[in-house]
Amino acid sequence: MSTSFDILIASFNRSKDLKACLESVMRQKTQSYSNIHLLLLRSDIESNKVISEVKVSGIGVELVDAIPPPGKSRNLLVEASSGEFKLFLDDDVELTENYLEEASKILTGNEFDVFGGSDSSIEKSSFKQEVIASVLGSYFVMGPTAIRHSKGKTKFKATEIDLTLCNLWVRSSLFEENTFDEVIMRCEENILLDHFAQHGVKMGYFSELTVKHKRRENFIDQAAIQYKSGYFRGVSFFMEGVKFKPLFLLPIVTGLLIILMPLIDFKISFSLIVLHTLFTIAVGINIFYKTNNILSLPLTWMYTVIIHVFFSIGIVCGSTVGLKGRFVDRKY
Repeated sequence: MSTSFDILIASFNRSKDLKACLESVMRQKTQSYSNIHLLLLRSDIESNKVISEVKVSGIGVELVDAIPPPGKSRNLLVEASSGEFKLFLDDDVELTENYLEEASKILTGNEFDVFGGSDSSIEKSSFKQEVIASVLGSYFVMGPTAIRHSKGKTKFKATEIDLTLCNLWVRSSLFEENTFDEVIMRCEENILLDHFAQHGVKMGYFSELTVKHKRRENFIDQAAIQYKSGYFRGVSFFMEGVKFKPLFLLPIVTGLLIILMPLIDFKISFSLIVLHTLFTIAVGINIFYKTNNILSLPLTWMYTVIIHVFFSIGIVCGSTVGLKGRFVDRKY
């Protein structure tokens, strides 16, 4: 007997992305899901129209009057779902051709309570989409979390470092005693997955489970995302039950160096900038060979600087807030 699962998607004012996502579900060789649960804004007329335009079976819609925090959105969808597993997707992802077929094999084995894979750029996407996808898949840029954005090797003992919420399967029974936090505005899945790992939940990362993810190309948007990710990662260090990971020491030190740069000897600052630039050029050359476009070099440099600067400053600011005592007494 096959394992039942529901697909859960929150979408707010992004009707074109939502339509592309649902159409990718339609194109699957196996239609093995039980239901698709959508969380939409009541006022979002275009997204509500998509439901009638895309002929996908089993769609249920939950309507809200205002955009909830990310964790609240996921919890509302969880409450509406009844499948044995829940597949969390972002509205700006598309499933690869054999995605559900490969996932069904993993579900049949029934070995994992949580599993997922990476995201990547949209096929036949714009040049900027290719560059930002390659930058996010670089170990120099993202550290161990690069596995979320590039096709890494299958891992039968995955952690929150390996998994991403835009492509995540969770056994429904885990939500009987656990929920996404409804206050924190980012990293809510990392906190929950870390909790699962500490309590022996079996988690896996599978290279064949790749979704195509539309990236935010705008520099300002990317800076805002990175700052928010760093900020709430820093805040999370001081939450009850969250285990600090040494890998985040590097962005913390980087953030402190950036903030204190006016006070640091110029020769030291200049040397660090040159060293970072050399590594970034190496990444850019690799991406240039992939794209065959010389503009990939300055774009790689720009995206890399934005990611490192704003995530690092964010994680220092968030850690400072956490250290002062905010959120410390919250359980996630």
